[in-house]
Amino acid sequence: MKSRSDLARAALFEKPVDTDDWISRDYEQWKSYTINSKALGVPCIFYGERFLLNWDKEPTTCLIPLQDLEEIASAFESG
Repeated sequence: MKSRSDLARAALFEKPVDTDDWISRDYEQWKSYTINSKALGVPCIFYGERFLLNWDKEPTTCLIPLQDLEEIASAFESG
């Protein structure tokens, strides 16, 4: 995503960059990426309430704990 973010900033320097984090199936990896994605652009909100663990024939989700959502929000509110 860093290369994509750099290209977007070069072409459209005044526009926010979508960090597009929908591909991860690993919750902890997704959470870490989302918390740290401020360096790339704006937070992706594909997952605002539930995380998609598996999108095969029968999608499986898990509820995103409020504490995790607050941690993500805090990362984007700071400095």
